[in-house]
Amino acid sequence: MRENLLSEPDETRITLVLEVADTGIGIPKDQQETIFGAFSQVAGQSTRKFGGTGLGLAITKRLTEMMQGRVTVESEPGQGSTFRFIFANVAITELGGADALLPGGDSDLTQFAPATVLVADDLTLNRQLVAGYFEGTPHTLLAATNGREAIELAAKHRPDVILMDMRMPELDGHETTRRLKADPALKHIPVIAVTASSFREEEARARNICDGFIRKPFNRAELISELSRFLKRTDPTEGATPPVGAAVAAVASSPAPAESIPAEALARRPELKAKLAQQRQNVWPELCQSLAMDEVEQFAQRLAAWAEEGGWPELREFAAALSAQVQQFDVDRLPQTLRRFPELEARLPGAGAAAQPTSGHAVS
Repeated sequence: MRENLLSEPDETRITLVLEVADTGIGIPKDQQETIFGAFSQVAGQSTRKFGGTGLGLAITKRLTEMMQGRVTVESEPGQGSTFRFIFANVAITELGGADALLPGGDSDLTQFAPATVLVADDLTLNRQLVAGYFEGTPHTLLAATNGREAIELAAKHRPDVILMDMRMPELDGHETTRRLKADPALKHIPVIAVTASSFREEEARARNICDGFIRKPFNRAELISELSRFLKRTDPTEGATPPVGAAVAAVASSPAPAESIPAEALARRPELKAKLAQQRQNVWPELCQSLAMDEVEQFAQRLAAWAEEGGWPELREFAAALSAQVQQFDVDRLPQTLRRFPELEARLPGAGAAAQPTSGHAVS
């Protein structure tokens, strides 16, 4: 039975209710209380099929209670579940302006002198999240999907700092860092351990070999706080800051040289250019108005697919930036990025034209 949530203390405070619903396997009534315990899962559920550690709901419940809230569940086997988060007596505040992030402030990555940052993480979403934080800055971002790639990129580019995921395939973050520190040419590069583990033993192990530590999920401020230990700050007495977005590369390698673009990609470009024009005329204006996150994500996915088909690295990076901003619900930067689509579309080379070298730079 859904409780009555209409009575509010006064007009300046509300009861905030968040609901998350799914259409999954559901939870029997006699197990709906026990699932919030640590390492507890629905009896008879296949962990091989559904995965999970049994910690997610326990952590969720604890975090909700720390914020003076409570979580409830309504579920029927075979019908799905609805989790409800209730926060009473929440003060209403004015919506912050789009310029709340002031250039040069403590939450602005442009406070650091232009640097090269290597992100080693096997999950695309995590790499895109970091790329979103760096978008619109004068920094160069390199990405590796495993430890071997991280070592190769570190040797080639000598980054100023490395964000090292500790759990990766082929070569995990611990072994990768050990090899980096054993190389006289690379051992000076600061390595920041990045992990989602909440166990103290795991943190101690990571801190023992790495120069810094940050726990997932982290926000922009937390990232900047840790980077501030290793990156030089911009000298205000020096010349003008490099153009915003001058050097952010969200892929592990530089774009392919013009001559390496397949003939079939060049042949596809007229059709793809027509599709892009259709998106600009019929889809893009509405997205700029609504900022509907699911629709923007679908838009980004279409652009990413067409970027691969047409051999357009700049479009691919634009799509990745959009997707990252959707995932982090970045309502400040997302409208600015969306508005750049027509300009980008006009720059894309058409049939018979190879992509212009972008020096690994993402759309700013």
